[in-house]
Amino acid sequence: MNSNHSKANFIKFNRIVSAGTATISLLFVGIGSPTLPAYAFPGECSTVNPEIARPTNVKTVRSVDLNGRIIQLRTGFLLDVSPTLQYGWARMANNQNGDHIWMDFSQDGGRTWKQCGPWTRQYSEAVTTSRDRNQVFRACGTVSINIFSRSEVKCTTWF
Repeated sequence: MNSNHSKANFIKFNRIVSAGTATISLLFVGIGSPTLPAYAFPGECSTVNPEIARPTNVKTVRSVDLNGRIIQLRTGFLLDVSPTLQYGWARMANNQNGDHIWMDFSQDGGRTWKQCGPWTRQYSEAVTTSRDRNQVFRACGTVSINIFSRSEVKCTTWF
């Protein structure tokens, strides 16, 4: 066997393995991946569950369908917390076991955001709204399509 031919195949093999390893490494460190949200610190998300805080004047301001579940961004007043402050929260109608709901909020019009949640119930925690146009919210959710495939994620548009 020709030693030059064996050496060339060995070098070619090493280049392929090195390229594959570099590609996998880049994926793990997140180069080329979409921007991910920062998770909010506990004090940044309220601990108000709108489901039990007697909501009133509730409006669905954004919604999106996700495999038969309806992800909604809602606003309203929570009588058990403050009847004069408006709150925003996420809701998933037709939710099933394994589904998750959360709310993203941003202080710069949606360029960066923090995630409150996820929760495995129908509602996220509520956060006070603002007249500041830079403070925006959106509702997001994920559903498991089946045990053999990944989950699908959708968010409403910013409000």
